[in-house]
Amino acid sequence: MIRYELKIRKLVHHFSQKVSFAVQEMESGEELFECDTFDEAEHFMFKFIKNNPEYFTNQELIQYGEAYRLKRLGAGSEHYGVCELCGKTCDSTYLLTHMKRYWNFIDKKDSISHHLCKPMVFGHKSCLTNTAT
Repeated sequence: MIRYELKIRKLVHHFSQKVSFAVQEMESGEELFECDTFDEAEHFMFKFIKNNPEYFTNQELIQYGEAYRLKRLGAGSEHYGVCELCGKTCDSTYLLTHMKRYWNFIDKKDSISHHLCKPMVFGHKSCLTNTAT
């Protein structure tokens, strides 16, 4: 059975400067409903999901939590220095960034922030992945 996910997308019609909201199926991009207000689109989306529960995934929004980003920097210790965790040289240096996940009540979406997070760390991929878990 195919499972679907929906989202509400803000549309700006550039010629008329009119703003509208569309309920869109994420996989195909098909717009199921378009209206003038976010609340109306949200009402349609929740009603559609309630009336067709077999077609949708069950997902929970994460209100609070942590997220990490591990990025390969393209150079080693000659450019970024030694691994900040083990002190050894790195052939390929990675950067670990810590973030906080939260529910943004203003934009009504899952968001991330760097506020009050651990500092970024440079090092080996293996050292950084052991730190993040």
